[in-house]
Amino acid sequence: MSEDERSFSTSLSTLFFEGVLSFLRGIKDVILGCVFALSIVYKNSKIRSKVGLSFILNGFILASSILLFEHVVLPVVLLLTSWTLGLFGKDLTSEQLSWLESLLSYTFTGLWMLPMFLICTPINSIWFREIAIEANDQAAKSLKKKPS
Repeated sequence: MSEDERSFSTSLSTLFFEGVLSFLRGIKDVILGCVFALSIVYKNSKIRSKVGLSFILNGFILASSILLFEHVVLPVVLLLTSWTLGLFGKDLTSEQLSWLESLLSYTFTGLWMLPMFLICTPINSIWFREIAIEANDQAAKSLKKKPS
């Protein structure tokens, strides 16, 4: 192996090692940042309240309504439609079922999801702003308490 090849190999392994170290430092910073953020949420009841309300609105009301529609309402309506038409001796083709499913999905999106999105977006913005202000105040207080 020539001197140039050894030098290239050494610099390549050094570069790789520095990249791995940089990646691990980034992971450490992310973990410490999350721990710091969670400690602020844990210490401040206003922040806990707003985070809880946001979770209920986004995670429970919106997400559960989507899951309920997709996995309960839509299959039941399609089944009842097929069953009702079957009583009259008519069967729905897969194309008709697909068309009906699309119509119901668009109706759900237009009549429920769009209004909920238009209502929830400003509410979330207000809550997130309040959370940010409280978290900033809490972080400033905790930094003032630490000796330099």
